Amino acid sequence: MGLARTLYLTPRPPAPRGELRVLAPNPRAARRLEVPFRSLEAEAGAGLLLVQGPMRFMRLAQAVGPEEAARLLPALRLLLRAGAGPEHLEPGPLRNALERYLEGLRQEGLYDPAEVFHRARPQPRPVQVLGYPYLGAGELSFLARLAAPGSEVWLPYGDDPLFHPNAEAAAFLEAQGFQVVREPGPWDWRAWVRARPAASVHPDPEAEVRYALKQARAHLEAGVPPRRIALSAREERVYLPLLLAVAREYDLPLALFQRLSLERTLVGRALDLLLAAWIAGWRGGALRALQRHPQAPELEAFQALPAEAPGLAYAQALWDWVETLPTPNLRERAAKERIRKLLGLYQGEVREGPALADELRNLLRQDSVPYWPGRGLEFHSPLALFGGAVDHLFVLGAAEGLWPQPVADDPVLPFHLRRRLREAHGLPLEGPVEAAQRERLSALALLLTAQKSLHLSFPLRVGREPLGPSPLLEELGLEAQPPEHLPPASPIEARWARLSPSDPVARKAREALRVEFHRLYGRIPSHEGEVGVFPRGPIPLEALSDLRRCPFRFWLRGVLRPRRAPDPRAEALRGLLREAHLHPDPKEAALERLPQLPLARGHREALRARLESEAILPQESQLLLVDTPFTATWEGIPLEGRLDHVERRSETLWVLVYVGREGPDPVLEPVYRDILPEVVGEWAQVEFVHLYGEPREDQGPGVNLSSFFQTAFPPDWRQQACWGCSYKALCRHGAHFARKEA
Repeated sequence: MGLARTLYLTPRPPAPRGELRVLAPNPRAARRLEVPFRSLEAEAGAGLLLVQGPMRFMRLAQAVGPEEAARLLPALRLLLRAGAGPEHLEPGPLRNALERYLEGLRQEGLYDPAEVFHRARPQPRPVQVLGYPYLGAGELSFLARLAAPGSEVWLPYGDDPLFHPNAEAAAFLEAQGFQVVREPGPWDWRAWVRARPAASVHPDPEAEVRYALKQARAHLEAGVPPRRIALSAREERVYLPLLLAVAREYDLPLALFQRLSLERTLVGRALDLLLAAWIAGWRGGALRALQRHPQAPELEAFQALPAEAPGLAYAQALWDWVETLPTPNLRERAAKERIRKLLGLYQGEVREGPALADELRNLLRQDSVPYWPGRGLEFHSPLALFGGAVDHLFVLGAAEGLWPQPVADDPVLPFHLRRRLREAHGLPLEGPVEAAQRERLSALALLLTAQKSLHLSFPLRVGREPLGPSPLLEELGLEAQPPEHLPPASPIEARWARLSPSDPVARKAREALRVEFHRLYGRIPSHEGEVGVFPRGPIPLEALSDLRRCPFRFWLRGVLRPRRAPDPRAEALRGLLREAHLHPDPKEAALERLPQLPLARGHREALRARLESEAILPQESQLLLVDTPFTATWEGIPLEGRLDHVERRSETLWVLVYVGREGPDPVLEPVYRDILPEVVGEWAQVEFVHLYGEPREDQGPGVNLSSFFQTAFPPDWRQQACWGCSYKALCRHGAHFARKEA
């Protein structure tokens, strides 16, 4: 068409033209077109200073507070995308929030990403827009200013009310000087889809996921590259955990790029509980929830923080603790890095601790990380597949009410308010009809990405909610059938299929079932730590104190001995003194080596404070032993342990016992006094060195010896010992205690 600007309404997009700048909706569409990825939104944002990520929420929180910011942010995005300003809204909280938010941004020359299409002042250039199933009002307005003569835009179109949004887009662009070429596609969805479609129905989402991954595995074994296979679902919350679990069982590499809020990661959850306890003043249910968490910190360091301090001081204390939390996978490492960046937002301004904690909790809900980053089979939202191409596509959750999703109203910006704004000011805010049309167009765009095979599936039930097939299955001429039998894809499935009575797993399963039945419905102790015989030592000395609080925890620590992460402060202190043992001044040598240790700042400073105190190696003392094993017998109980630190002061022998997160309880001091003459050969003074905070004043009663000489070790029925316990994953405490008889 020469130098005319042209909009093509056709069922098939044209090929990219090398002399035009191609704009595509996502990286997959750009890969299909074999062009560098550049979207309309990125083109509009070029040259503008945008407030991105968590800073967007923080700017709004500064104007209206964290809670109100979290509630209003989605509605403000819709308004800004439609080009609305405070002058378009009636007086009220929404208008005040928008006005204060924009005023704060403009003072720093910033813009919100949702308003880039209306604020951009592009230099006209020839562009080619491909892969978009539809264009919003802001995108159309920007495109009319961006597209120079010779530009081309493609949108899907057919003889069906489904394509009404694209017909309206054509009318708008035609009024802006575009030529419109109409080549309507068929009204029948079956004529649009290139791939061979099929549909299946499953009893539940897990069975659906297993069937889809088995088929995907068959394609991989046939030589299909992983990038040519894709899985997608509109209802992501149901399928993401199942996909991850089943893919692990099948030994299939999986990449899940959907976003997970930081508060739902392991690291983020621990931080969220700490912040909630901080806001509550370190008391009540929030504190108890924190103490029950296996990664709970020692609270003394946080309780000692001033009521007001520079935000950076608070952030540093939080980061020193977060840095010690385990990161067992890529997601947790990404979460820790995101938290580092969030804490880095707080610089020198003076903040109130609870107010900062409240803001951080809301940031944990706003910021996110990939659900499961990696490489392998990819699971995408429909938006990420628009305009792309894969050989084999599996659409999960093709059920009525799940896909396409029903129209939902926004409590802050409801449809009746949108209609008033549209009628009064001409703002292009989406109504329920437009929302339904856009959802169906998105569904069609997803189906068009499949090139060879297209499999749609749905479960009969999600939770307690019964489901039926999506109406789109009927439009595709499909009737979902129960799936054909596929061979087992893992040893677990193989056992389900043919588990014989002689299988050792079957025998263990029957025994486990019997144990669980008696545990839940029998009398105490009935498998609540019942072992048949009392422990035959030696028993770790540090576990002995659990006999007075929770005999089951004693059985875990003293008999089963599960592996646990070493205490960083205790291990570092032992290592320092081992290296400095033979030095003429071991205390000075340990302090010199301390900065070289790979420890968090909080651990390093705490160790420095302990080393510099008179409690460890005072003047004219001599270090004799460090971290030396021993065995002894106390009241008929064989014990084993390690002497953390033995030094001679004047004429007296001193034994220092390190108390860390899981170290010996000071209640064991009488036990140490009784056994040390046998261990070291002379009378010795015992001193407990607390590496985290200070000792509690009330240490409670001593060890109950009778608890050792028994064959049952029940948990603490009152659950008072559960708050700070690190063995919750192995414990059998729970609501079934109410059915037991003491």
